[in-house]
Parts: sequence; structure tokens; C-alpha cells
Amino acid sequence: MGRMKLELQFKAAAEMRFREHIDKHALKRERKSYNSGIVFSYAMLHNLLDFSDSFCAWLREHGYRYRYLRDIPVETWNEFLEEKSVKVGHITLKNYKSRINTWEKVANAAFKTNINWSERLQIPHRLNNEETEIKRIQQMSQGDFEDIMAYITRNKSRSKAVAALELSARFGLRVEGTSRIRPQNVHLDAAGFWGFGTIDITEKGNRKRIIDVKSEADRKFIEDLVKNKPADAPLVPIQKDSVNKFLNRTMMTLGMKTKYPETSIHSIRKMYAQETWDQYRNAGHTWDEALRYVNRQLGHGEERNRTLLGVYVKDMR
Repeated sequence: MGRMKLELQFKAAAEMRFREHIDKHALKRERKSYNSGIVFSYAMLHNLLDFSDSFCAWLREHGYRYRYLRDIPVETWNEFLEEKSVKVGHITLKNYKSRINTWEKVANAAFKTNINWSERLQIPHRLNNEETEIKRIQQMSQGDFEDIMAYITRNKSRSKAVAALELSARFGLRVEGTSRIRPQNVHLDAAGFWGFGTIDITEKGNRKRIIDVKSEADRKFIEDLVKNKPADAPLVPIQKDSVNKFLNRTMMTLGMKTKYPETSIHSIRKMYAQETWDQYRNAGHTWDEALRYVNRQLGHGEERNRTLLGVYVKDMR
């Protein structure tokens, strides 16, 4: 494996097993070794590396020092999943487990070793609850969001969280993403897909994405928000926890929190996903084209397409 940092070992293994032009579906049909640790696409490569970078950062934070990938015990992976389970749902944890299994195959094939994480890898049991999981993946309705914003307007709230909620609804941002946008990230001179401009942002997993501004109303909103602000000043200078607390208080006041007990601003992001899907499909694009487009707008990798759109987009006609 060589004496290199773990991040570089992960990267080297993935690049050694990268085979862009191999058709994994053909391998399945021919019953060849589909599970031979092949990285089939750039999307898969980037997703694996994003995940391994996140894991290596977690190792440093917790004081773990491993010389080689083969030295990482399954207990450490299980501890990683256990800690992540506090913040993410069962579906995301299943995706994490799948990536760990993929890394096992990739590392074994690249370095001719015999890592065996998958046999004792465990998803924390406390999230294996279908009812709780359904509540975690709820999509806010447009009517409920309008009621929330109408209440905020009536009460003339000056909280910076109000702009964060609008940014999530209009551009599908995660809560942490709403505080990362600066005027220099807004490009209203660019056409974008819909002709109203674009926004670039670096979000979860240090992944960069470009978001299309979808309407004249959205363009006007972001234009007013950036007006007279320095290029590098946050549009919404607020902590992400404050945004969710503000939204939860508002929903409780309106009697909505029982309807969305396990989710906050992420339910608004799911509302955005559905609206974007409907708009794109109504513009005449195919189901597969819509699948790719909405994932790009959300900042999801292609490897998560069908799993996450079954969660984010409820009506996929």
C-alpha cells in the first residue's frame, strides 16, 4: 500500500480501480465478477472520495491513527455509523454502509489485501423504525410553507432565519448552505437553464454545485438580497441551529409541528425538489432527464439518484 496518508490510500485505490468504459449492466448479464471492486464512473469516484474524506476527517477528530486501510477495524466503522445516526436517517445510513462495502472491495482489489469489514458492519438498530423514518423524510406542502411565511410576515419578524427559509424554498439549499452564499456566488448575468441566472455554492462533503435560478420571482428575491452587500459577506449571517429552532417555534405556534415531528428545514428542501421535478417535466423533458436534473440541483451524486428521489420526490410522473 505504501506509507501514505489514509486519504491518499483511499484515492490511490479508487483511481487504480477506475474503469470508465466498462458497462456494469453487461457484467451482470454475463454473470462476470460485478463485485470485483470496479469504480465505473466519475460520479461513483467522486462520491466514494467525498465519503472517504469525511471518514478520515472523523478519524482525526476522534484521535484515531491507522497506518494502512487494512488496519481500520470494523468497530471503528460501526462507531462512525453510530455517531452519524444521531444526525441522519436510516436511508442515508444504508447508503453509508453500501459505500463502506464498496471501499472494502476496491481496497482489496487494488492492494491485494483481505479486508473484511462487511461481515460485521452494523447500522444502528434504533433507527430501524419505519414509522420514525417516514416522519424523517416528510416533504412540506406548498400550502403549509405559505402559511408559515404569511404568519412571519404578519408578525413582522426581523429574524435572519426568514431569509434562510426563503433561500431553501427557492434554491433547495441545506440549512448550512443558506449561510454560505455570498454575493460573489450569485451570477444573474448568466443565463442558466431557465434564463434567470445561476448560483454557485460549496456544500456538504465540500461538493461544489451550480444551481439554476428558476423564475423571475426567484431572481428578484436573490437580487434584492445581495444588493449593497460586500462581495464576500454572508447573505444570511446566522447559525444553522438557529434557523431550525426558528422554524420549529413557528411550526409549533401554528400547530404544524405534530405534522412534521422529525424534520425541519429539510422538509422545505424536499418541497423544492418536488416543484423542480414538476417544472422540468412540464417543460417536456423525460423522466430520466428530470431524474438527473433534480439531483444536480440538489447537489446529489448520480449514484444516489433512484434512492433519494424516491424520498425527495413523492410524485414522479
